[in-house]
Amino acid sequence: MKRYGLSSLFYALSFLAPCGIVVASFFMLSMYPFGDRAVSVWDLQITYTYFYEWFRDCLAGNQNIFYSFSKSLGGNMYAGWSGLLTSPINWLILLCGDNPMDFVTLMIVLKFGLAGLTSYFYVRRRFALSRPISLCLSVCYSMMLFMTTQSANPMWMEVVILLPLVMYGVYCIVHRGKVVFFYVSLLATIICNYYNGYMVCLFSIMFYLFESYLFVPQAKRVRAGIMVNPGRFSIAFSLAVFSSLFILLPTVLGLLGGKGAVPGGLFTFEFRYDLNDLARSFFLGVYEKEQLPQMYCGTLTLICAIWFFLSDKIGKREKVAAGVFIGFMVFSTWYAPFDRIWLGLRDGNSFYCRFTFLVSALFLFVAARALSVG
Repeated sequence: MKRYGLSSLFYALSFLAPCGIVVASFFMLSMYPFGDRAVSVWDLQITYTYFYEWFRDCLAGNQNIFYSFSKSLGGNMYAGWSGLLTSPINWLILLCGDNPMDFVTLMIVLKFGLAGLTSYFYVRRRFALSRPISLCLSVCYSMMLFMTTQSANPMWMEVVILLPLVMYGVYCIVHRGKVVFFYVSLLATIICNYYNGYMVCLFSIMFYLFESYLFVPQAKRVRAGIMVNPGRFSIAFSLAVFSSLFILLPTVLGLLGGKGAVPGGLFTFEFRYDLNDLARSFFLGVYEKEQLPQMYCGTLTLICAIWFFLSDKIGKREKVAAGVFIGFMVFSTWYAPFDRIWLGLRDGNSFYCRFTFLVSALFLFVAARALSVG
């Protein structure tokens, strides 16, 4: 009973610690509800606030979720709902007052806390680290630079919450042959945000190959080269994608012809930023308008990730695999054609390298692995 209580306490702390940091930041910066400054800038101010008010009217029965006459002369609203409002967290708007900032503030704080909770779950279950160390890593992950920047674009915060669950689902397939956790977590990711869900789908394939490659020396029976349980992964992956078609198809049809087409062609040879600035991307202070990838995920995570490649307790095979994987992801932020593939065969509008949360997740993996061997 005492052990169960201690476990519950640390799970609670993994949620409350990021929430407390965000609330304290709002207080020190005199942001709403502690001052006149607000987090509603850029897309949050221009787009989200109005959609949240419309969604509250839909839940109250005053608007139709499929069609709205308030959209110019009338138009389809399903694509807007499926692109911005499918997260269950949005239902909390019913508990807030008429001021949309009440809901926005609550939602942002909760999303930081949930990212800490899911990453704590992943680190504890995947690497069996001690509770205090797992808590520290989960706080680093939840407070990654991508999350703080995307507070002004809340629909992109869901994927940071769900990604550790997808990664643990891959682990379950490779090490235990169980597919349900992966199927449910990947499906939830696509439903909550189809755009980032697409990125996670690509990443999950590579992460499956990565986990399989690491597990092959331990596996007693591997029938397909470096892949472990490839059939189960393929079936679970396909089922998750097909199960989400009720979201994907109407959304894609509703958004055809939108912004992001590449005038010079998808594989135009160009680069996103000067390589001399790459090192800055792993530290605080990178502003999104600079168009540098935001890969900072905490100083502790960065130090432990470096230790991963220096430690004598980690084999060369594992270091090479992790180095190639991370190197490819970082290269994708620099080489424009690869960046466009990650962005759904489109060009980013005003903000490139939108998949850097995946790099931060890999840093979490290698940092946890380094700490697991001492």
